[in-house]
Amino acid sequence: MAREDPRHWLLDAPGLEIRGIVTYPSGPADSLVRPLGDGSWLTYDERSETLSRWTVAGG
Repeated sequence: MAREDPRHWLLDAPGLEIRGIVTYPSGPADSLVRPLGDGSWLTYDERSETLSRWTVAGG
């Protein structure tokens, strides 16, 4: 069985409808996600020890 690339999904909060797959500038992310409740979320990159805050472009 082939291993799939890690990915994060963007969901609509009220109905949990899938809005799409998140595409990060540096490629697929396999880190944990922490939603902030305002439409943004945090990821942590263990390699660079960087915490990043993300939002949907134009959202």
